Amino acid sequence: FISDKVFHELKLQGTKIAPRKILLADGSVKVCNLSCKTNIVMDSFTDCNVVLQVAPIHHDIILGKDWLDIHQPDINWKNNSIVINQNDITHKIIGVNNIEYLSSM
Repeated sequence: FISDKVFHELKLQGTKIAPRKILLADGSVKVCNLSCKTNIVMDSFTDCNVVLQVAPIHHDIILGKDWLDIHQPDINWKNNSIVINQNDITHKIIGVNNIEYLSSM
């Protein structure tokens, strides 16, 4: 998911979808009716053609279980770091503020 605030700030292009209710970890329910296709860059790691649902959430981006299943990141919550292996290259991302968004696809 990507916040509607970040979506608009970055002037990403969206596609209307059927309204979808989202249950967040804090128990709140949000509704999204827009998606966008974009690239996500975190330090040396790039994931292309990611489809994100646009929602009124408090975080800039929430990577869902399907994304986590595909990339199998090693998350160290104490050190605030992520290690992702992609195409035989190990990417270590330190800090959650290293995520950049690129233009819509």
